[in-house]
Amino acid sequence: MQCIEQDGLSAQQACIQFDIRGPSSIRQWKRLYDEGGLEALHPHRARESSMPRKASEQPNVSPAKPADAELTPKQMLEELEYLRAENAYLKKLDALIQADPRTAQPRKRRLSKD
Repeated sequence: MQCIEQDGLSAQQACIQFDIRGPSSIRQWKRLYDEGGLEALHPHRARESSMPRKASEQPNVSPAKPADAELTPKQMLEELEYLRAENAYLKKLDALIQADPRTAQPRKRRLSKD
């Protein structure tokens, strides 16, 4: 901020000089600096939004499952079977991904020093 004020740089010029992606960041920093000085630029813990989230913005939460103590033995066996099948599926998927040469990470070639 000091360089911008001393040299009279615009936000766009400061972006170029300091290799910052967009002038909006610099404008925000300048506003914070003008309002609260250097202390305002130090990172703070994220504050909770005062506006409640809409239902569509709520994080995906699975429906409440009964506690393990409330499950019947039959329900426990069904869940165990499901989890074992899910685990086997994920293991097979991982093995297929590892075996497929198209999904392997391409290696970078070194240029020869001729």
